[in-house]
Amino acid sequence: MKVEILFAFVLSIQLVLGTDTCALTCKYVQEQTAQLAKCEGYNFQVTPSRGTFEASRQACFDMGGDLIQENIGPDGAPYHEEILQLATKYTIGQSMWIGYTDRASERTWRFLNGKFYDAHNRGQATIAYWDQGEPNNAGGGQHCARIKRNRQGDMIIDDIFCHSSMYGLCAIKINKCS
Repeated sequence: MKVEILFAFVLSIQLVLGTDTCALTCKYVQEQTAQLAKCEGYNFQVTPSRGTFEASRQACFDMGGDLIQENIGPDGAPYHEEILQLATKYTIGQSMWIGYTDRASERTWRFLNGKFYDAHNRGQATIAYWDQGEPNNAGGGQHCARIKRNRQGDMIIDDIFCHSSMYGLCAIKINKCS
C-alpha cells in the first residue's frame, strides 16, 4: 500500500514539473521501495484447532494471514529455519495444511495465489519436497497438500483429500519497521 501511495506521489510530481524529473524521483522511489521491502516480514503460526483445508484457511484468515505458500520454497529461504522449527514441533505424528493445491487443474500444483511451484525440484531451497511417489491422487480426489514427516524423519509434501482434518500452517505478513 505504501509503495502505491509513493508511486502516485511521484507521478503527480512528474505531471506538475514535467517528465524530466525522473532523474530526481526515480532514484528516490527505488531507494524507498528497497527500504519498504526490508520492512516486510512474516510471522508463522499454527491454527488453534484442526479443520478441513478450507476451515484451516479461514482460521489463518482470522489470524490475519493465509495458509503458508511461497515461503515453503526458495522465496522463503530466510524463514526456512524458523518454519521448520515450528513445523517440527507440530508434525510429530501429525500433518499440517499448506496453501498448495491442484484444484484448478488436475496435476498442476500451484500455491493458492496461483503461482506455479515444482515441489519435485530438489535443486531449490525449500522446507519440503514431494515424498517419493507423490503426488499420487490415491483413491482420486486428493487435491490439497500437507506437510508431514516421513519414516526417515524428513519433512515432505503429500497430497490428501481436502476434507481431511488437521492443523494449518499460517503465514502472516508483518511490518518489521513499525
